[in-house]
Amino acid sequence: MKRLLFFLGFVLIVIGLFNTVQLYQIGKTLVEKAQPAVLPKVELALITADSCQDCFDITKVASLIEGANLQVTDKVTLDYSSKTAKALLEKYNIDRVPAIIVKGDVEKARIKLTDLPSVEKNGALILTAPEPPFVDVASGQVKGYVALIQLFKEGCDKCYDLNPLVQKLRQNLKVKEYNTLPISSAEGKKLAEKYNITAVPTLIFSPDAGLYLTVSSAWKNIGTIEKDGYYVMRNLNPPYYNIEKNAVQGLVTLTTITDKSCTNCYDAKTTNKPILEGLGLTLASEQEYDAASSEGKKLIEKYKITQIPTILLTGDLNIYPLMERIWKDVGTIESDGAYVFRKVELFGQTYRDLVQQKVITPSKDAASLT
Repeated sequence: MKRLLFFLGFVLIVIGLFNTVQLYQIGKTLVEKAQPAVLPKVELALITADSCQDCFDITKVASLIEGANLQVTDKVTLDYSSKTAKALLEKYNIDRVPAIIVKGDVEKARIKLTDLPSVEKNGALILTAPEPPFVDVASGQVKGYVALIQLFKEGCDKCYDLNPLVQKLRQNLKVKEYNTLPISSAEGKKLAEKYNITAVPTLIFSPDAGLYLTVSSAWKNIGTIEKDGYYVMRNLNPPYYNIEKNAVQGLVTLTTITDKSCTNCYDAKTTNKPILEGLGLTLASEQEYDAASSEGKKLIEKYKITQIPTILLTGDLNIYPLMERIWKDVGTIESDGAYVFRKVELFGQTYRDLVQQKVITPSKDAASLT
């Protein structure tokens, strides 16, 4: 299932390519569209933030504009702290830098940049940095530096590993501070109580995380924004430690019922296990019983199993909502919560039908229809 990591991982990959793609697209658009007989004349004013080493390099966008069949009649580069830059920032009501002010034949040049944050003000086109960090003009502070905290349960080896997600986040957010805190620590307990955190591992982001499209576009499916502006991840991948119940939840037991008398029958464990793990299930334990054994017979009778080899799943399956939807198409969910796989024929391999009391090998045509 791994829905959270996959979902975020997908969003992060897309956003990770954002700057590169947008620069390519703006260059391509300008070159293709700006082909008038008389080149539009424009003036460029680059407002930089020399003190911000982590801020977006706005000169890359300027280079694309200059090479886009535009006649740049004037170009100046000013640090935002200079008197001239301050006057321009005030005139065009620019609240963040770095930025570019494009003046002149803006309409004819058709510089309508949908791939970069842009607005028209007082007859000029204003382009700002596409992603943080940036300098907030009013305060002079750099915005977009994120503090990240991971709360975890010490000794929970089965708990979901958030480290791959953290690595992806650090590639796309400017994480200036990262701490890992056990919930048994004084600070960990304080944070858990403050934000009413009931399960770990989880992540807590400082407010500036919301400036990133990576976070803001996905957060409604992931967590909450607290009153103090902090972002708390709530939608956790199992297994996780439930603080209130003092227990690890999300552990599943895989039981395989084999048929040693059928040497040609498919291997239920080898076939199903990778599928289950691909759906995000954590198999805490595995057990195997032959259909002829006493335990195997009990399971077959208890769950009225008619096809073998097959599998059963038991444990905390109720916290895997995707599993319930999927399982309805391939098996049954019993009154005791066990998931019994019943449509063995779907694999198109040899199995034993206990009702017909014979081994069945589906034809290739039948298998192709499943």
